[in-house]
Amino acid sequence: MSAFYSDPIYKLKQSEITKINWKKGIYASRVKLLQIKSCKFCNKSFEVKPYDPKIFCSQSCAASFNNMGKIQSELTKKKIALSLLGNKIPFYGIEKVKRIVKKSSPFYHT
Repeated sequence: MSAFYSDPIYKLKQSEITKINWKKGIYASRVKLLQIKSCKFCNKSFEVKPYDPKIFCSQSCAASFNNMGKIQSELTKKKIALSLLGNKIPFYGIEKVKRIVKKSSPFYHT
């Protein structure tokens, strides 16, 4: 790449030209307005770009929808329950670093 494009004066001029063109509306066609879609599971409305193929408002709704009517054996249910028990978080409930609470905070105790 040429040193010409790395020149700070060139970059500044290009920046100014681009900002002026944005204000004139030359690049307005590049901006995609958000569309409002409704979730396929809970019917809650959410905003997405026009090219975004989302049909659910959240990953939770997608999982609930896709797992509806799924038949699992008792063995599979037990395996899932055991895997969810898993390892406990080692520092759960232990304050490793003391928090500094300002006197004006509602959490300040005297």
